[in-house]
Amino acid sequence: MSNQPYQEPEYPIEPAEPRRPSYPPEPEQAPPSPYSRPARPVEYADDPAYAPQPQPIYNQDAYGRNLYDDEDEEFAPRRWPWVLLAIVLALGVAFAAIQMFVPANSTGIMGSARRATNVAVDGVKGLLGMREPVLPQLIKFETPSQ
Repeated sequence: MSNQPYQEPEYPIEPAEPRRPSYPPEPEQAPPSPYSRPARPVEYADDPAYAPQPQPIYNQDAYGRNLYDDEDEEFAPRRWPWVLLAIVLALGVAFAAIQMFVPANSTGIMGSARRATNVAVDGVKGLLGMREPVLPQLIKFETPSQ
């Protein structure tokens, strides 16, 4: 494309030959279908019996309270705080049960759960300043005498 204005061609452009020369050229206007009816003017356009009727004004008071009005409708209470509270309480009960009923020196799955709860309990005690100080363990290295 160029930005130059359109220029008429110097020689006249002849219509292209039809692709199928054996077919007759298409007529300018298609002939009417034998199944169509001729168009007639509307006879009842000015007749008052067919004039558009005025629409009645909708009166809400005549039908009573509007059941679909959202103004006085209260929304359903939210459930996520209760679900979150239930999950936290269930975890707390499970945590306390493991801490109370599983021995400190147990092995297996329950021992692993008890060690995890001990780590959590020690962390919380450390945050609150209630953790017992850990005594340093001294390891004495002895070399064999020769």
